[in-house]
Amino acid sequence: ATLWVETRAEERERALLLTRAEIIASAIDIEDFDELDGKVSDLNKTEYQNLKRMVTQLKEVQEDARFVYLMGYESGDQLFFYVDSEDSSSDDYSAPGDIYYDTDALQLSAFRNGESFVQGPYKDAWGDWVSGFAPILDPKTGDTLALVGIDIHAELWRANIFREILVPIVITLFFLSLLIFYILFRKHVQKYINQIELSEEEAGIQKNRLRT
Repeated sequence: ATLWVETRAEERERALLLTRAEIIASAIDIEDFDELDGKVSDLNKTEYQNLKRMVTQLKEVQEDARFVYLMGYESGDQLFFYVDSEDSSSDDYSAPGDIYYDTDALQLSAFRNGESFVQGPYKDAWGDWVSGFAPILDPKTGDTLALVGIDIHAELWRANIFREILVPIVITLFFLSLLIFYILFRKHVQKYINQIELSEEEAGIQKNRLRT
């Protein structure tokens, strides 16, 4: 039962994370996005500031999210950052145009095919993550303009799953405790019965002696 609950809980968490990424992708103003070049020069653009404000607010309202960001594709099978949710003073900040050097085949395939997916747990330069990705599609051509990413710490992800399976674990331990108590109780009662039978047997012997 615990394994079944764990599987169901992980499926539900992955589906929820995927939905969250897709909602963000659908909320992106394509007109704002079209003005971005994926370079440091984007910092001075109103469109960049709009998207920066948006992803920052989205991160704040999603307590389990560590990063929210938009990534673009660069020739040479590399992804780069358009905008992320980190303050520019943060050590984890990624400026427009910064290459994501941990790009893998799954991310590239999703970008090319315009597919949403959940990845992880996996490891990159920032830590261990479970991430939801959703494409931002050009409504005219259907091409993928960027990927929305939401990163959740793998430890937090595992903790969320563990909380789901805690209930059957507690129930199992409770019934196991009852079973152990029952076994010990039966053992104690049987010992007591044996003592009584032995006492009765001894009493019978003494009675026979007295009669004799």
